[in-house]
Order: sequence, then C-alpha cells, then structure tokens
Amino acid sequence: MLRKLRRAGKPATPDSAVQREDTAIRASVPSPFGGEPLLQLAVRLHSEQQGERSVLKMHASLDSALNPTKPTDTTRALSAPDSSSETKSLARLSERVASRAAESLASLPVVQRLAGRLHSEWVVTASTHELPKSDELVPGAMAKLGFGQAPLARSHEPVVEVSETQGDDGTSNQMGLLRLRKEHLPPALAEALGELPFNLSAAWLTQIQKR
Repeated sequence: MLRKLRRAGKPATPDSAVQREDTAIRASVPSPFGGEPLLQLAVRLHSEQQGERSVLKMHASLDSALNPTKPTDTTRALSAPDSSSETKSLARLSERVASRAAESLASLPVVQRLAGRLHSEWVVTASTHELPKSDELVPGAMAKLGFGQAPLARSHEPVVEVSETQGDDGTSNQMGLLRLRKEHLPPALAEALGELPFNLSAAWLTQIQKR
C-alpha cells in the first residue's frame, strides 16, 4: 500500500495532474444446499495520485447465506446403469451422491447453529494529503450518527468507536469506526512515509440474522 501512498522523487505541485484508477472485484461461492450463494464478495478500489500525495479508498461488502435444508429428492435407491446412456447414468449418480453429502452436512449441529444471514461492509480511506480535520475521512452517513467527533489529534492511540443494536427481527447490528494518524503507525511505516502526513479511517457495518 505504501507504493500507492508514496511515489518518491516526484515533487508535488499545485497544478500536478491527478491520476485516477478504479478497480472492481466480484467473487462468489455456491452453497452446497442450492439456492443463494454461500458467500458473495464485492470490492471496489479507487486511487488518486497527485505528485507524492495520494488517496486510496476501498469499499468492500460480504454477504453470506447459510440455509441448511435437506434435499427434496426422496429417491434413496441407486438405479442400475442405463446402458443406452452411460453419461446420463453417471450424472444421476453424481447428483445423488452430492444430495446425500448435502443432507449429511445439513444435519451437523455446528451447521445448524451457524444457519442464518450475514451482511458486512467496510469503507477504508487512507490519505497523504494535508487535511484540515481528520474527520473529513469519516463517511457522511456515520458522521450524521455522531461518529468521528472524538478528538484524534491529541490521542496517543488510534480512536475506535463502536455501536451495537438489536433489531426487532432479532438481527444483531454493529457499526464501528477506526481512525488513526501518522503518529499511530509503527515506527518503520511512519519512517517510510518520510515527510508526508498520513490519515486513515476504517468504517464497518455488520448485520447478523440467525435462522
């Protein structure tokens, strides 16, 4: 990340061109029980480079749906191979083996305890620009809820704010915000940044709904 935040040998000037770069990544893991994917991950990265000064923003979301239901296929006996179509017979055999494996997995106590939904979002912003106030890195929606008001400049440690609530439907909600400055970095990282300032915020939201 330091390569993104610092480009040595390129002095910043007021009229330096801003170089922008955007990247998006999506991935999913299918559920062994069918239906919604077991995991869905989406990541968006946005970076701006102006001389030595940089801003890197990441928005990541993770969704998980674990619904361990037994297969609807009630057929238990394996049929004899179809001489007219060996490929179809192998396909049916594979489907039945997968169905029995899913049924065994669904009956495990640990899987039943984990059944439910999870939604999590992260917004991370790191900047080497001079910022009048570090709370400019706080997402607007969280700032309206009162996050980011705790003083950071005089704190000897990163500032962490967390709020937890319980929804009417039993959903557990947690919102949090981590903020830090260059003074809070490990000495080796702070030294690598040279004279550049550094501010970082990491905001997150996690919602868990049990089945």
